Amino acid sequence: MKRKLKLLTGAAVFLAGLCAAPGLYAGFNDGGLGARTAGMGQAFSAVSNDANAINTNPAGLAGLVNPELSASYGKLFTGLGDDSKIGQGYFGLAFPARQYVPGVIGIGWDELRLSEAYCETVFTGAYADTIYPGLSVGGSLKYLRKTYVSDGYTESDPLFAGNGYAKSGLGIDLGGLYRVNENYTVALVFKNINRPDMGLGSEDRLPVQARAGAAYWLKKGLVDLDVAVSGGGYDVSVGAERMFQGRYLFRLGFLAGNDSKRNASLGFGSRFGAVNFDYSFTLPLAGVAGTTGSHRLAFGFKFGEAERDADEEARRASAAAIRDAKARLAEQEEQIKALEQKVREQEEAAKRAAEEAAAKAAEQAAALELSTVPVTVIEPAAPKAAADAALELLKEELERSRKEAESFRERLLTLEEGRKAKAAAAPAARSGAYVVQEGDTLESIAAKVYGDGSKWPSIYKANAGSVGRGGTVKPGQTLAIP
Repeated sequence: MKRKLKLLTGAAVFLAGLCAAPGLYAGFNDGGLGARTAGMGQAFSAVSNDANAINTNPAGLAGLVNPELSASYGKLFTGLGDDSKIGQGYFGLAFPARQYVPGVIGIGWDELRLSEAYCETVFTGAYADTIYPGLSVGGSLKYLRKTYVSDGYTESDPLFAGNGYAKSGLGIDLGGLYRVNENYTVALVFKNINRPDMGLGSEDRLPVQARAGAAYWLKKGLVDLDVAVSGGGYDVSVGAERMFQGRYLFRLGFLAGNDSKRNASLGFGSRFGAVNFDYSFTLPLAGVAGTTGSHRLAFGFKFGEAERDADEEARRASAAAIRDAKARLAEQEEQIKALEQKVREQEEAAKRAAEEAAAKAAEQAAALELSTVPVTVIEPAAPKAAADAALELLKEELERSRKEAESFRERLLTLEEGRKAKAAAAPAARSGAYVVQEGDTLESIAAKVYGDGSKWPSIYKANAGSVGRGGTVKPGQTLAIP
């Protein structure tokens, strides 16, 4: 009985502590559940480019091209003095449904549990679409449920006897995400805008949370700044992510707010083809005492990512082969120029040798005419013969070099034609996605995919969150094909 009373008292303290510590909210008011989000100090609203967008900013779902799955588990506030075990699990799935509707759908589940005392569960359905070039909007409907454990203590409490042990409600979130240009995105999110009543025995409406964010995208990383206001309180968070060697990620985050709220976060991640793993550690510096911090471990899978990686590897291998053929051709052409110069020099040398031989023969003929005694005539053919032999060797070497250069040209032409043929066949080989090739435009892609370049607006609308202003695309970029 004392154990139950201690845990229920701990539950009340726990809920109050969560609401006082931004970035570690109760599930009904969470800034983000994944390890990636937590590792960046909850500064994620203007990023939201994966399945975790379901709970960070539903508008971010519009940028997804292929289905994505995300799952995470967290041990929160480890080391509490009352031995409370606080865990949180999350599962999310986001998938484009453009064959039925023009946007992206997401479904999520998360559960926050205080062992033997209390549980919060949230089921979420989300939807997002691009409504204007660079601007996407999204919303989510949440089924919220909180449950208290039934035991001898709660059974004798009039609050539970008259109102039961659970309370349910519906919450609504809305979000917007705008890509200003290639480097900047901004976001605005409103959570629980209908203020669902989650009180047990008396009214207790969840406060509306308004969150604004801005992100700056680097070549191999990003920085995000979020400001959130909820129920008279506020917090400011900043997070950064950096990729190393194209596979490993490092994250830092810091969150601060009113009432001396302070959190520091650290995170790591790795990406292996379609699979990614993430870990985060969050330490409350103020606001919640007596804890050694919170740990989260997450797993993600991007359907179609392995195929895109294989396509990218093939594209890179093809590009490398073309570069190699071009380099070899350039070297061969330089060698041809050098040999041609040597041939010209040798021809001049042979010409001089012939002239010298003719002059020598004329001198000998004149001496023979004037001489009264027999004169032995020496034929000066050796220098001329040597020069002619050297010239022949150079001409043979030049001819070989020209043949090798021609073979490199043929190989280069074959590689380039193969790349173009593969690019043209890519849409037919993999429906729903297209990898941009060198020289592609939205109009040329529409001509390849649909056979009609005038249908490019359909591709633009489906990818407005990822293409540049004016519909510019880059080689290697993957576009959704509606």
